[in-house]
Amino acid sequence: MSEVLRSQVQRMLDAGVLLSPDYLQGGYELPESVADNRVLVLSGEVVPLLEKEQVNWGELEKARAIFERTSDQRLYLTILEALREEAPQKPAAPSGAFPPPEVVSSYQVEAKSWKVQDFVSHLRARLTVLSRMLREHKDLQGAAALRRLQDSSGHVCAIGLVREKRDTKGGNVLIVLEDQSGWAKILVSSSKPELFRVARDISPDEVLGVIGSKKGDFIFANDIILPDIPLSTELKKYPGDCAIAVISDIHAGSINFLEQEFDRFLQWIRGEFGTEEQRQLAKKVGYLFVVGDLVAGVGVYPGQEEELVLPGLAAQFKRIAELLSRVPERIHIIAIPGNHDGIRLAEPQPAFSPELAGPLLQLPNLTLVSNPSLIRILRSDDFPGFDVLLYHGYSFVHYAESVDTIRSAGGVDKPEEIMRYLLTRRHLAPTHGSAIAVPDPACDPLVIDTVPDFFLSGHLHKSAVANYRNVTMICGSCWEQETSFQKKLGLHPEPARVPVIDLRTRDVKVLKFGE
Repeated sequence: MSEVLRSQVQRMLDAGVLLSPDYLQGGYELPESVADNRVLVLSGEVVPLLEKEQVNWGELEKARAIFERTSDQRLYLTILEALREEAPQKPAAPSGAFPPPEVVSSYQVEAKSWKVQDFVSHLRARLTVLSRMLREHKDLQGAAALRRLQDSSGHVCAIGLVREKRDTKGGNVLIVLEDQSGWAKILVSSSKPELFRVARDISPDEVLGVIGSKKGDFIFANDIILPDIPLSTELKKYPGDCAIAVISDIHAGSINFLEQEFDRFLQWIRGEFGTEEQRQLAKKVGYLFVVGDLVAGVGVYPGQEEELVLPGLAAQFKRIAELLSRVPERIHIIAIPGNHDGIRLAEPQPAFSPELAGPLLQLPNLTLVSNPSLIRILRSDDFPGFDVLLYHGYSFVHYAESVDTIRSAGGVDKPEEIMRYLLTRRHLAPTHGSAIAVPDPACDPLVIDTVPDFFLSGHLHKSAVANYRNVTMICGSCWEQETSFQKKLGLHPEPARVPVIDLRTRDVKVLKFGE
């Protein structure tokens, strides 16, 4: 190796960039900008991507690591191919006061026939990621594989996935944990009220840690540790004037669509409606998040055709595009699909396709991403930005009905309790069947890997605002009167409400556009 090349390689190493053998052998010139792009391993395959502005190098590196560890190159090649493709042409985005959103995670999983092994690998991927989080807890750093605990006695700690949970005849809770090595039976005594309450709220298929005493065939639990949001999570505040607004469940095309109320909202966000204080707040809005169910859909529930004024998806998407086109172009709109939007129910749901939602693609200030997805806004050299987790909330009804404390608190009328519960589990739908999941063998996209600053949802048609360990949780309202289907589900809509968050103070105001 020449002295010049040696010094260049050392420069890359100092910047935290590793060079693959194929890169060195290919004679590629070492660019100056690699460190700024945050590439961890520079290979010949990523050279064409270095000039691209928005590449999630972290996700690409994770996929490459999976490829090198398992020889499964499907995810890595899929991401590479997607990044190499030219983005479809759309009108140029306006130069507004605030930078466009960064897409940290938006999932595109191909439809295919899944095998049993895919489900197994999917759960293993979940266990691996959540176990890593749990091992950051000082009391679980020495957690042993469950098989090794079979012949143990005395103090033990373990991490596993909940295979079963049931009440015993003695009034205690029995939990069966499993990992890749084996399984163990955990007994939680009703004589420990706080621990017993935690155990009663445990859901199948979630991942947790246990500290206890092994006697015979059982581990008698002294503590249960959840992945949870770290107590050290910072409450970030933006140094400038900017606000975000959250809406969901518009249901354009429904005969119950509240057009007058939505028109008032559009007038407000344009600065044409409301008190002087409310108009000044509208001027601060830099981002509008639309958290699913943009349209009413077709065939979502029995008899829906009787409650549609626009009976086809094409007409419905044309209408929602017309409505959102009235949002000022200086405001960035970020939208995800929901269960009414004519997209597969299996999560992650892909972003709206041009074939389905072509009129939306003509909006220059609109970013379409998957459900769920992670968006970063306002990142600069002086500010790390806010991470915004978007999830429509299809799984919420399951946990409102199945978790004791949520059901007692009000069930579907308390979306903030459901959101808090899922944050503690670091998963959007841990129980199989709470949402229809795509069993991606490479990863579990419903794991809450990054701690968000904001967790935004919808689906329940109930506006809610709360804070959990400095994560602001917001459930959107709706723009539809109560339907016959909602009555059957026991939902109690609170329509035409818009939470607006001042990012300088993190204060939230809920504006009401109803009568």
